[in-house]
Amino acid sequence: MSEQQTAQEPKSFNTMLAKVNDNYFPMIERQLTGNGINMDGYAKSCVLNAISAINTALDAKGISWGDPLLDKNNITQILLTVAALRLNAAASPREVFFQTRNKKVKVDG
Repeated sequence: MSEQQTAQEPKSFNTMLAKVNDNYFPMIERQLTGNGINMDGYAKSCVLNAISAINTALDAKGISWGDPLLDKNNITQILLTVAALRLNAAASPREVFFQTRNKKVKVDG
């Protein structure tokens, strides 16, 4: 083996949900902190539970996180609201539900 191969760290396996968490969670935390809202442990848990629940709703409709028709701005706004209001999708009874909806978009031409 060459020196370069031994110096490289093995690649870790991440699920799509873990990658989504890695993308959205820091962004939500930065935006709230920038607006003077500190996320405590419970708010962080609420965001992670919301991402998981949204993933379940998307899977049920056959939609992936990479779908170009998925409105990522809407997802971000939903997660900001979940964090700020501390709504837990894993609570019993549930404090928040997610469902997909079709939105008509005006197409030029």
